[in-house]
Amino acid sequence: MYFPDNYDFFSPVKVNSGLKSMSHIPVELASMGAKKPLVLVDSELEDAGLVEKVVDAFRDSNVTIGVYTGIPEKLFKDDLNELYKAYINNQCDSIIAAGGPEIANTAKILNVAVTFGLDKLSEYAGENAIKEIMTPMIAIPTSGCTGEETSKYAHFEDMFFSSQLLMPSLVVLDPAMMAYSLPQTTVNAAMIVFTHAIEAYVRLANKNPLTDAYAYTAIQLIKENVITVLQKPRDKKARLAMANASAMAGCAYSNSVSGMIDRLGRAVADSCNLPIGICMGVVLPYALGYYAADPSKFDIKELLLAVSDADTYTGIPEEERAEKSVSIIRELVSDINFSSNGKLPLALKETGVMKGLMKGIAEQALSSGELDVDFEGCMTILDHAWEGKSLV
Repeated sequence: MYFPDNYDFFSPVKVNSGLKSMSHIPVELASMGAKKPLVLVDSELEDAGLVEKVVDAFRDSNVTIGVYTGIPEKLFKDDLNELYKAYINNQCDSIIAAGGPEIANTAKILNVAVTFGLDKLSEYAGENAIKEIMTPMIAIPTSGCTGEETSKYAHFEDMFFSSQLLMPSLVVLDPAMMAYSLPQTTVNAAMIVFTHAIEAYVRLANKNPLTDAYAYTAIQLIKENVITVLQKPRDKKARLAMANASAMAGCAYSNSVSGMIDRLGRAVADSCNLPIGICMGVVLPYALGYYAADPSKFDIKELLLAVSDADTYTGIPEEERAEKSVSIIRELVSDINFSSNGKLPLALKETGVMKGLMKGIAEQALSSGELDVDFEGCMTILDHAWEGKSLV
């Protein structure tokens, strides 16, 4: 186990997972000193007919709730103003976000507004500008969760927020909310979670025993359940496992820093008509192959234990473990491609991205801050990913 001389880890997130876990929300609110939450619901929840299940959790309690529906995926200023008015006019004292990653982001932005003032959002944008305890917030994620629900990140217009105080007080993972989702939605969410968990696990700059614990479990849960969810999309136990992986990955990644696979995936997504997670999934095995050549920054050989089992790990010579790790990831990506009918391409050229755009994609990935990989390294990964040619 990698054990650094110094590290810090912070996660205020309590997790309630399992059958009827939503029924405990009134008690949890009381423990936070709250009794009048504003419940934000996204269109996915409405379309799946699950709003009533959220409301039912409060029927036998003394909690008064306000339910706000019709919230767009992309939050604009007018939308935030209306949410703010609803919260203030109804004298709410807490926020519940029920749905996918977009509604979790909206809840965080609203939380900043109601805690510090609608006209002061810009003062709290940036890295760790939020230093005070915020309004209690609970997240109830659905099948397409990506870790946003437990992460320290949020964005609004051209403002980016990053603070561990943005993380919710509680995440409720209830099988009743694990509705069917389309294969592309499942693959997109799974690959965001998988990528973030792996980057938190292998990057030595922020690796420590606690991020390892969260990331290791997230990696195993995705690997063990993603194919089941694609082949049996109404398997709620497998979906619940994926939701647990998402929550854990969000906590681990919030104690790490944005990695190269995440940034390259986002830059690729800007150049094609595919979701961010799909693009991360395409880049992932090629980036890990590149990482394997630099053990001073990345511990790919130890990834083998997370993506396999103890017998496999001990049966492989130490000098071969990194290559085996990458091989297993590559096989999983191939299995996801097959089980999703090609929703996860195996090479960038299959996404429709022109090879001539690789330089711009690398530059964009590097423009958002320092990385463990330089421009030449990014180009090596992108060139191999475009061709579908392994680096190990």
